[in-house]
Order: sequence, then structure tokens, then C-alpha cells
Amino acid sequence: MNLSSSEEKRSDTYLRILDAAANVFSEAGFSGARMDEIADRAGVNK
Repeated sequence: MNLSSSEEKRSDTYLRILDAAANVFSEAGFSGARMDEIADRAGVNK
């Protein structure tokens, strides 16, 4: 089944956020992770 372009974009954004979050949490820990840092690294708005 092929994804529409909007579904592909949504999926790509989701994966970028997860990847950015994993990196921020591994670097800063749970208490040091900030949403704005995750959003910035993922290239999305908070």
C-alpha cells in the first residue's frame, strides 16, 4: 500500500521527532531534556 505525500510527510516528521528526542534524552537525561531543544533539532515548531 502506498502512502500519500501528506502521510509520508507526517511519518517523516514523526520519525525526526523521535530521533531528536532520543538524542536529547541521552545527552541531557530525563530531567534535562527540553521540548524546545527537541523541536529545534527535529526542525519542527514546538
